[in-house]
Amino acid sequence: MKNINLLFVVFAFSLFPVYGTSLEGELDLPLDTLVYNDMFNNRIYSQFDSDGNLHVFYSGLVGSDASTRDIYYANNVSGEFEITQITETNRGENYPVFALDKNDVIHLVYISTDDEGYWRVVYHNNLEGDFSDPVYLTQSYSNVALPYMDVDIEGIVHFVFSSNNDDPVPNYIYYNWYDPWEEELGSPLLLGQSNPSGENEARIGIDPDNHIHIVYRNQNLSNGFLKYFNNTSGDLEEVTHNEAGQISYPELLINEDGSVYLVYRLLADGRLYFMQYQQEEFSDPVPMIPPESGNPMNYRFSDFDDNGNLFLAYTNSSSANDAPRGYFLVHGKPNNLSEPALVWDIDPDVYVLRNNIGVTARGNGEIAIFFGAGGVRNSVVVSDIFFKKGIIYDQDPEITVTPASLNFELVNTGETVSKEITIGNAGFSELIIEQMDIDHADFWHEASVPFSIDPGESETIEISFSPGEVGEYEGVMTINSNATNDPSVEVGLYGEGVESAPIISFSKEEIFFEDFEPGVPATETIGIINTGNIDLEVSDYSIDSDISHWFSLHPSTPYLIEPGDTLNIEVTCNVDEVVDFENPELVFHNNSVNQPDAGIPIIIDIVTGIGNMMGEEKEFQVMIYPNPVNPASSLEIYSPEPGVVQMELFDAVGRKLWSGETNYVQPGQWSDASELIREITSAAMDGINFLVLKQGNYSKTLKLIRNNP
Repeated sequence: MKNINLLFVVFAFSLFPVYGTSLEGELDLPLDTLVYNDMFNNRIYSQFDSDGNLHVFYSGLVGSDASTRDIYYANNVSGEFEITQITETNRGENYPVFALDKNDVIHLVYISTDDEGYWRVVYHNNLEGDFSDPVYLTQSYSNVALPYMDVDIEGIVHFVFSSNNDDPVPNYIYYNWYDPWEEELGSPLLLGQSNPSGENEARIGIDPDNHIHIVYRNQNLSNGFLKYFNNTSGDLEEVTHNEAGQISYPELLINEDGSVYLVYRLLADGRLYFMQYQQEEFSDPVPMIPPESGNPMNYRFSDFDDNGNLFLAYTNSSSANDAPRGYFLVHGKPNNLSEPALVWDIDPDVYVLRNNIGVTARGNGEIAIFFGAGGVRNSVVVSDIFFKKGIIYDQDPEITVTPASLNFELVNTGETVSKEITIGNAGFSELIIEQMDIDHADFWHEASVPFSIDPGESETIEISFSPGEVGEYEGVMTINSNATNDPSVEVGLYGEGVESAPIISFSKEEIFFEDFEPGVPATETIGIINTGNIDLEVSDYSIDSDISHWFSLHPSTPYLIEPGDTLNIEVTCNVDEVVDFENPELVFHNNSVNQPDAGIPIIIDIVTGIGNMMGEEKEFQVMIYPNPVNPASSLEIYSPEPGVVQMELFDAVGRKLWSGETNYVQPGQWSDASELIREITSAAMDGINFLVLKQGNYSKTLKLIRNNP
C-alpha cells in the first residue's frame, strides 16, 4: 500500500442546532447482567453483527493487580451470552477495540506488554473460527497506549495509537495499517502530539467510499484542541473545522451516507457537541445536551442505526448545578436529538463508580447499551457490567414496488404474455398486502391476498396480459397495504393487441466472441425467434461497420420462421489483420411489427478485453489472469499516458456493482493494479461481469467471470 502524506485544507458550512433542555426520563428497557464476579471488568466495547447478534469485548482484572488484567469476549449467537477468555498472559492487556468486516469477521486490537516490558498494540482475528495467534502491530522500543481501529471494504485494518518516545512526555498520535491477508504491516505515520488521559483520545473510521477519517485531542492530559484528518483527496490531510475551544473525549461517527460526525466535550461549558462533515464542509458546533448537565464522560463507543438515528450514551457523576447523576442516552436525528434519558444509576450502598458506557445500534432504534459499575465486594475492588437491549422506536413497514409500471408492448390477440413486479418491505416491521386490484379485465394476477412480507424481504407477483381485440390497452393495478409511506400504490399497465403479426426476438442479448485470436475463425450461434402468430420473414442482414467483411452467416438469408419457431444462425468471425474498430451491430431486416430492423451487438474479446485490438504496446491495454477471477488473480494495465485509471464493475444486466481507481500509472510500461483484485472479486456477481476501465480518452472493457466457490 502507498505511503500517506500530510497536507492541510479548510472547509466549513452551517447547521442549525436543535436540542433538548431537560431530562427525558428513564429508558424503558429491561436491565440485564453480562458480568458479575469478583473482578474489575471495564473498557467495554460492543457491536451488532449483520444477523443482529451482539459481540462484546472487555478487560477484567483481579482487584487492583494490573498484571492480572486480561481480555474477554462475549457473544449471544447461541441465544444467551457466552464468555471466552481471549488472553491469559499476566501482561496487563487493556483497551480492547474491534471491528466487524463485511463478512462479520472480528478484527481485534488491544495493548499488552512484550518480553522486554514495552506496551505494544496486539491484533487478532477469527477468520478461521477461533481467534488467531497475536500479531504485534507496533515496535518494541516504545510504549504505546489507547489503540483504536476500523476495517475497510478490502479487509485492511487501519488503526491509531498513542506512543511516548521521550519519557515522560511528549506523547504522539500515529496512524498505521495492517493487511491480515498478506500479513503486511505499513509504516507508522506521525499525526501530532497528544498526551492521553486514560481513555481513547484518538478515533479512526472508514466511510462507505473506503476513505479514512481520524480525530484526536492534542496537548495535555485532560484537555486540548480537536484535530481531524481524512484522505478523501488521496493523501491523509489535516482538515480545519469550526471548533476553536479546548475539548476532551473526541469521538468519530460515520453514518451510512458517508457523513462524518465529530463528537466531543467542550471545556468552556462541559457540554457535548458534534460537528458534521459532509461534502467537504464542516457544520458549526451543535450542542447535544442541555446546559449544566454536569460532567459528561466515559462514552467509549457510539453508533448510528440503519435509519440515520444517532445514539450516544455517557455518564455524569458531578452534582454541580444540581445536574442529575447516572448513565444517560441521547438519540434521534442529529439535528433533532432527544433530551437525555436516564439509562440507569448506581445504588450507593452497592457501587461507588460509574465506569465506561457505550451503545451500539441497528435497524430503526434497536439498541444495546453496556455499562460498568464499580465498588467493593468481599473485600475486593470489583466492577460489574450491565446492559439494556431493545427497540425504542416504532417499527413501521415501508413498501417498495418495482418497476413502477409494466409495458407488455405488442401481444397477439388471444395470446397471453406475463411480466413481473417485485413488492419489497424496506421498513422494520411486517408489511401486509391487503388487496391488489386491477381495473381492466385484460390484465390480471393470480396471487392470493392478503399476504405478508418480512422486513428486508420481497415477493414477486406475476401480471398477465391477454388482449381480446386489436388496439391499445391501459390499466392500473392498485396495491393496498399497511405501509406507512404509501398505503395505496398504483402500478401502470400498458400493452397493445395485434392480429396476425410476426414478432421477432433473439435467444440472447449479444453475440460474444470470447478469447478471439486473429487468424483463427470462430463461430457463435444466435437464435431468431418468432413469437407472433404468422410467418416471420427475414429478407437480409447488414453490419454497419468497416469490418463487416470479417463476418459470414450460415444459413444465408432470406429466412422464413413459422410462429413459435426458432432458427439458429451461425455467425463466423475471421480476422487476419489488426486494426482499431468499434464493436459492430448485426441487423436483421424483417417483416415483424415490433422490430423491422432488429439489431444485436457483436462483442469481440481479443485476449486483453472487449473492444479495440492492438498489435503493439502503444495503446491502452489491460490484462487479467487467471479468469475466472479469484483474489489471487493479477490485473495489469499498459497506458501511453500517466495518471490514475478509473474503474467500474457491472453485472451482466448493466447494474453497477463497484467503482474505484488505481494508483498512479507510469506511461509506456505495464503497471500492476492487482491490489484492487480482492475488492473487485468481492463485489462481482457469480457468472459474467464487465470491468470498464477509463483514462482520459482511453477506454477498455474486460469480461470477468466469477465462479461460485
